[in-house]
Amino acid sequence: ATLIYTYYKYKLTAKLEIQKAIHEENERVRKMASQDLHDEFGNSLTRITILTEQIKSRLASQKYDEASTLLTKISDNSSRLYQGTKDFIWSIKSDSDNLFEAIARIKDYAEDVLSSGDISFSTQGVSEELKLFTLPKASSRHVVMIIKEAISNTIKHSKATETILSIRIENNYVNISWKDNG
Repeated sequence: ATLIYTYYKYKLTAKLEIQKAIHEENERVRKMASQDLHDEFGNSLTRITILTEQIKSRLASQKYDEASTLLTKISDNSSRLYQGTKDFIWSIKSDSDNLFEAIARIKDYAEDVLSSGDISFSTQGVSEELKLFTLPKASSRHVVMIIKEAISNTIKHSKATETILSIRIENNYVNISWKDNG
């Protein structure tokens, strides 16, 4: 019986060590991929945006309105692509599975896009307590994208002047809501 127990314990320990090694390797690859993708896309898109802005500046002095309009679209799309790339890279990092990190990402985005308009932005329920909640893998990206879409809809359609990002935790469930007065 002792021999069987020892063999079982040995097999179980070996299996757990293999699972741990696989998990560590996956995390290492995940971090490397996110960093490489960030560097490659981020640098390229930043260069495109800077060059586009330089061209717009030069064309504006010559009054080439149509070209300037097109270049503005290129610049806007490049900026959106860069932001989307940052969101993707963030979502594959292991720390993005934390609710606090997802909400911080949403909050930063809302502050950025709403600061240029006449729409005020506030939050309710954002606290350090959110760090205790781990989201299922890849769901943080979905949460961020859903709220970003709601923010875009507010800007485009609501004619709102006030917005609120609200987080409420009850019985281990999280309720995230986006409200506007439009």
